[in-house]
Formats: sequence, structure tokens, C-alpha cells
Amino acid sequence: QVSTQSTGHLFVMAEAPTVSVRFKTNDSRYSVTDTPFQIPNNLNRRGLSQVINHLLNLEKSVPFDFLINNEYLRTNLDAFIKKANLNEEPVIEIWYTEALGYSSNIQTNEHPDWVSAIDSSSITYAKNYETKLSTLTKTPSIPVWCSSYDGVARLWIGGERVLELVPPNSFGSRGRAAKKSAALAIASFTLPGVKNKHYLLTGHQDSQIVLYSVKPEKKSGEPVAILKGHKGSVQDVLINPSGTLACSASWDKSIKLWDLQKITEPNSFQSVGPGGTKRQKTDANSQSISVKKPMATFLGHTQYVSALSWVEDESIVTGSWDNSIRFWDVESGINIRIKNAEQAVTDISKNSSQLILTSHTDATLRIWDNRTPDADVYRTFASHRGWVSSVSWHPSNSNLFISGAYDSSVKLWDVRSKIPIYTLANAHKDKVLCVGWCSNNIYVSGGADNTLSLHSIEQSTEKSEKKD
Repeated sequence: QVSTQSTGHLFVMAEAPTVSVRFKTNDSRYSVTDTPFQIPNNLNRRGLSQVINHLLNLEKSVPFDFLINNEYLRTNLDAFIKKANLNEEPVIEIWYTEALGYSSNIQTNEHPDWVSAIDSSSITYAKNYETKLSTLTKTPSIPVWCSSYDGVARLWIGGERVLELVPPNSFGSRGRAAKKSAALAIASFTLPGVKNKHYLLTGHQDSQIVLYSVKPEKKSGEPVAILKGHKGSVQDVLINPSGTLACSASWDKSIKLWDLQKITEPNSFQSVGPGGTKRQKTDANSQSISVKKPMATFLGHTQYVSALSWVEDESIVTGSWDNSIRFWDVESGINIRIKNAEQAVTDISKNSSQLILTSHTDATLRIWDNRTPDADVYRTFASHRGWVSSVSWHPSNSNLFISGAYDSSVKLWDVRSKIPIYTLANAHKDKVLCVGWCSNNIYVSGGADNTLSLHSIEQSTEKSEKKD
């Protein structure tokens, strides 16, 4: 415990060197006076939390996190001040925010094969269908689309499997199972201005992208088109912010653009047989679907294109095993900028502040500031002990992100701290293959242990603070 006395606006602790600080916060619940305080320079964040709790006279102790010069305090004040060369500052400004709590697993859903990808638009999907979806299950409606190495796309709501979508080339003649093609990417969307029509795209190892028309409130869906153009495994598929275009990345070293309005038009219907080949409709297992072609192809990467993200409607960023990230102008298809990522890129995510987050095979994460195009890596994070497979920015807080890796862990990060806020060390029993957000305090991960797991960020307590 910190022994304190209050003398007017001066905070004093006997027998300890002091430093003059001013406390600032954006949270009006916990704001204190703007007047500088003299506090011991050997306090760490727990000691500073006690100071704020004392000043606010809080009945129940609240842990806080503290930032100086936009960097999290992870040592005591004296060590931080010396490292940051702030010794000559007359008053040091310290920002504080309520500390995030620990993460815990709240749900695990079993699959027959590896869980490869998660639809990152589930939050919007949930808002649009919250009332209807809540009637489908007995538990709270948290919808999550995921793809699996068995080729199937699944919709989970509140821990219940509501819908399974099987690609049209999964059945041979007379209903016999054909060789499966792993589904490695997934993206759901609705067309702007069109109500009650929902679609899903899945990218497959056999180079095809399957378009489904889905009615989740009726627990139904069917394939309506195959998008052909790639000549290698489709690693990523994403919808642009306005919901008019899709972009895909492939091991054939290309990026392809698809017009969502055109690919959802029910024209040029053909019967598709095993392996996606065209044929006459001769049995009950044939499905009449159309074959669609891309509107544009972007070339430039010299190795597999593993990940992509829309920067905005007019531009995309892609990552590759050629150790580069490239920025593309969508209208012209021109590669407008190239960055040396030093290592193969496994995933990409962009936040509202134009920060580009990449994960890599050297167990690191890198952040690139798109606001300064000529700059190199903005920040590097190292904590995982294996290949980092997936990353995702928080849906509303531009400072927070999560990462999943082959070391079986999922980590919660703040861009202002070089160490994770929390590590879920055994999030899975095998490699973590994908991560994403379901809400502001619930995130999800899929792995090679054939499970999809939901995790919650709990309210911080003094007990959880002592764990770090």
C-alpha cells in the first residue's frame, strides 16, 4: 500500500524523491484536477493507480493504465523518465485510462477439420439481423461465419451451428463425396440499397471462389456462382467499404477484382459437375449455378500473395511471400507503392487511423503508417514464439489489436505498448490460424485443433492486475 497525505493540491509521500506531474484523462468519470502534483518517482502503474483512486476517493479500487508521450508506462516513473530523457521537464503530463482486464474463453465450437478463416464483417451482420438471429438459438446472438479445411462454410450463433454451406464440387455422381477443396477465405456481404439479400464468398485451395445466396433467418443457403480466374489457391477475399467490389489474393501471385453487382446477377446459368466442370444437368446432385469472371487482375508480386486489405474504396494493400507489401490504385490497377517487409507476410489489417498492421513468419508484427507514405516500419512488436498467422484491429478502438500464432496463443495489444496487454497462452491446443472481432469486448479465434473459440475481455480487477 502507498502511504499518502493530501496538502491542498500537493500530493506528498515522505522519504522518497518526487517528480512534478499533471494527470490527464478523456474519461470524465475519473478526471482529477489539472493542478500539478508532486509524487514519488519510484511509483509504477499500480502505485499510480492508488494515487488516482486516493484522489477520487473511490469506494471500490479501479486499476488504471498510464501513458507518457503516448507510450505505456511499464516500468517505474524514474526509469521511464531517464530512458525518455524527460529529466529536464518541469511538469510531466501523464495520461491515464481504465485498465483492460484479462481475457477468458467463453465458448468453444468443435469442427471436423481445421478452422481457416473468420468473417470480419460479423459485427455489421449482427446489427442488421440481431432481432431475427436471436430467435434462432437459446443463447445470446453472436454470429460468426467461418471457413474450414473440409471446404464447408458455417454460421455459428450463440454457440449453435445454424447453417452449413457446402461447395457445389463437393459431391460426385450419385451423391458420392468428391475430393474436398479446403476453404481458406470467407467474406459475407449485402448489396447497397438491396434489402433482405445476403451473400457469402469462400475462397478455396482449388483456385475457385464460391458465391452463396444465404437466408440465415431461415437457416438456408445455396451456391449460385463460381468465380473463376485464379490459377492457384485463394488465400484471402475481402469486400470494399462501400460493398460494391470484392478483391481476392492467390498463390498464383495475382490479385483479382470482382464486381459484386455483376457476380450476383442470375444470368448465364450452367450446370456444374464435380471439380467445377460444366456439363448437362443429369442427376439430382447437379446444381445450376453461373460462372463469373474477374473485372481486373493486378500483377507485380513475385511470390504467393497471402493477404490483402482495403485501404479505402480506391486503394488496396497486399502482402506476399516475396517479403513486400504493395499498395494498388483500384481504378488503374497500378502498383503505386512498395514497402520492404523483410519477412514473408501472412496477414494484413487496417484501422481507422490509416495504420497498416502486418503479421510475419519471423514471429513479429509490424505497423506501417499510411499517412506518411515514404516512411518505413512505424513500429515492430515481438512476443510470439512462432509464425504469426493472423491479426485484426479492434472495431472501434484504433489503438487495440489482436494476433494469433503457431505457438497456440492469442495476444491482445495496444499500439502504444511494446509488450502485449494480455496473452491467452493456450487459446488452442494446436496452431492458431485466424482471429477476428465479434464485438468491442469479444474476439474469436480458429485453429488447427478443429475449434472455433470465443474469448471475452473481462473488467480489470486488483486480482487480475497482480498477474502481469
